[in-house]
Amino acid sequence: MMRDRPALRGSPFLASILVAVLIFLNAPVVVLMIFAFNNSPIAYTWTGFTLKWFQELASDRMLVTWGHSFIVSICVVVVSTIVGTMAAYGLVRYSFRAKPLVLALVFIPIIIPRMIVGLAVLLMLNYLGVPRSLFTVGLGQTFYVLPFVTIVVASVIVTFDRRLEEAALDLGARPWTVFRRVTLPLIKNGVYAGALVAFILSFAEFTISYFLSGTKQTLPTLIYSEFRFLITPKINALSTTIVIITVIFTIGAELIRQRRALGAQQ
Repeated sequence: MMRDRPALRGSPFLASILVAVLIFLNAPVVVLMIFAFNNSPIAYTWTGFTLKWFQELASDRMLVTWGHSFIVSICVVVVSTIVGTMAAYGLVRYSFRAKPLVLALVFIPIIIPRMIVGLAVLLMLNYLGVPRSLFTVGLGQTFYVLPFVTIVVASVIVTFDRRLEEAALDLGARPWTVFRRVTLPLIKNGVYAGALVAFILSFAEFTISYFLSGTKQTLPTLIYSEFRFLITPKINALSTTIVIITVIFTIGAELIRQRRALGAQQ
């Protein structure tokens, strides 16, 4: 009988590579977060620790912009989660001749650059005579976020046991009742994960928002407008807050994914 190979997780070389990769990926963000607590108005000169830049985030303009971002993100989450779940269910459950073409069309917003997505939506809205506003920002972000939600939910539906649905149909339940009482409760963790992914992508989206926003800005576009004139620790504090919110929702999505995987194993 062959002996088990030693576990790779104990290799110092692999551990050092992992640490180096983590440092490479996160060092710029860590530096940004450190200078968010800088007492100097010059962002790249450290003079002492302070929280005043975070206190200034509660100013009227910042507070209104926070509200804009949350409103847009919540709307994007609601629309993309509902439509993405329906699209995922249809793509997984049904077979038709044009299915490869439909799949390609669904995933086009992921493949092409976001700048092209924003420009394409902007041209379409200009042709239709729709003025730029938070509504157009939400529309463009939904166009970009929807495929990600579809992928997340579809990955759950693929592993779903169809015999449960067939048993409910054999017992006389209607298709909508089966979906509402059998399918949806069993794929809810995937739906929640898709919603969290949608919120993360929408809240941090800049390129599409830059093309489609009008007089009302979202947080990423506000950071860009401030950045063009002067880099201050106030911008670092705002960016740090966005990073913290994004990390919290990312951890939440990962916990939901792990919970779904554990439930599937059991």
